[in-house]
Amino acid sequence: GVSVAILNASGENGLGSDMADFLSNLGLDVVMVRSAPDDQVMDKSEWVMSEASRVKEFSYIFCDLFGFADPKVEEVPAEYRSQVLIRVGKDAKELF
Repeated sequence: GVSVAILNASGENGLGSDMADFLSNLGLDVVMVRSAPDDQVMDKSEWVMSEASRVKEFSYIFCDLFGFADPKVEEVPAEYRSQVLIRVGKDAKELF
């Protein structure tokens, strides 16, 4: 499976956990859920994936289901120990 880290940057308690539960139910391996500091709250969610070759495989979840923009294809910072990093923004409040 693919490992996913979630950074809750929405300012809304529990939103990262809700997304983690949803992704786990889809079979993804959620390895970390963290809250961003209050000064790093984001309006729009984004996702980062280190493997360009697998973006298409996951676009249906993040783009089609969640309505996120296309991912940033870059190395996920090592501290997250995952292949995908989701920064959950305020726009995700409508999803859960």
